[in-house]
Amino acid sequence: MLRFIKLMALTGLLVTPLFSRAKDELFLRSAELKCVADGVEIATGPGGSLGLRPSEKYLALLGFAVQRNYKSVNSSTGGFNRELYLQRVIQILQADGFCVANKLDGGGAPTSQVGYGDVVRDKSNAVGRYLIYAVTGLKSKEDKNGDTQSVLTADQVNEVIKYFGFQNETYIQNLFRHDNWSSLEPDARQKLFSDNVESTSATAPEDRTSVSGMYSSNEYGEGLKDCFAQMKQMQSKSTIFNFKNLLKGRSSGGRKFCETVAKECQLESTTFCSISAPTFKTEGNGSTPGSTGEGSIFDKLKGTQ
Repeated sequence: MLRFIKLMALTGLLVTPLFSRAKDELFLRSAELKCVADGVEIATGPGGSLGLRPSEKYLALLGFAVQRNYKSVNSSTGGFNRELYLQRVIQILQADGFCVANKLDGGGAPTSQVGYGDVVRDKSNAVGRYLIYAVTGLKSKEDKNGDTQSVLTADQVNEVIKYFGFQNETYIQNLFRHDNWSSLEPDARQKLFSDNVESTSATAPEDRTSVSGMYSSNEYGEGLKDCFAQMKQMQSKSTIFNFKNLLKGRSSGGRKFCETVAKECQLESTTFCSISAPTFKTEGNGSTPGSTGEGSIFDKLKGTQ
């Protein structure tokens, strides 16, 4: 109950518009996702330096997907449920990778253009007022039957789904839910993503208003396409998220990535990270035409060879 009250107090603060990026971290902290963002940044930083900051909005999507698709797995109740919530979010990252907030140039370096973006809560985004409820799975008090109800209406949940860039929740379920998730290895988990994500290639403007398909017909749907395009590149290049073309032996890079994030979240056990990522042939690190010269984000994702 105390945890519920604290979260309600935090969500009350979040309705104020025009938050700075510094205060955006309040959202991640109250959703138990700041440790995940920090952990990824640490895990992808070669030589002790800080690495890649994942899109806050993508982490919010994972939090929403996990607590909606798995029973008794959410961050709002704390304890073991919080631990399971974080484990599942981290396992999805270990299998699929992630996207950064901004678009990439031809060389894989971030540009100044917003792609999927971070969590935005201003006057232009009505969803920002109650997004925290959707991501944490916060419930209202028990009714007379002993059941707890979501504080959000069905219409508000649908608005959140559109904010994440999807036409409807079925697509989120297909990407991130599996009855035997815990028994799947990371490559099988990634296959679940690969088999269900739709093409991220650009379509003609007249097709973007179609009511069919995965992506919502707004700027959020376009941002989601960019996010998934980045993730597909992570999964196809020589990174810890590429499970194709295995060589002899296996690298500890994927497991170390998972363990680093788990430890940053102060999870007592990291045994859920036990499946390691494969070893790869080393590719050249030369700049690609169109690169800004800052280097590809994929160079930070080689892992331990």
